[in-house]
Amino acid sequence: MATSYGDTARARPHRPIPVAVHALMELPLAALAIAGPWLFGFSDDDTARVASIVAGALIALVAMTTRWRLSLVKLVPLRGHAYLDIGLGLALVLAPFVLGYADETGALILHLVLGLGLLTSAPMTNWRTEDQVEPG
Repeated sequence: MATSYGDTARARPHRPIPVAVHALMELPLAALAIAGPWLFGFSDDDTARVASIVAGALIALVAMTTRWRLSLVKLVPLRGHAYLDIGLGLALVLAPFVLGYADETGALILHLVLGLGLLTSAPMTNWRTEDQVEPG
């Protein structure tokens, strides 16, 4: 059976994470990053603590400003959210080594897990434009 060029169902690769599930994961992950220094015992390391809190705040900010149903302000398009997740994920993976707290085991593990989670969840999310909510 022939399909037209505009058949997006065939052109789009299967991505198992629906946008709604991705959206629901964001704020708990942000809270984990913010509370991480106290939960994982690195609150005494100023650099690791600040990096974790800033990462959590950025995750929450992006989530609350993305053009999906669960946001407060619809500013960031879905594709932009995906790119921001990848950038933040990369920053979290590199931060312990670049900022010098790789010897802080709790921070290292938390930031690697969060960073790798962002780096893998962004390309695995089905960023359907039909799920995007326009501002207004």
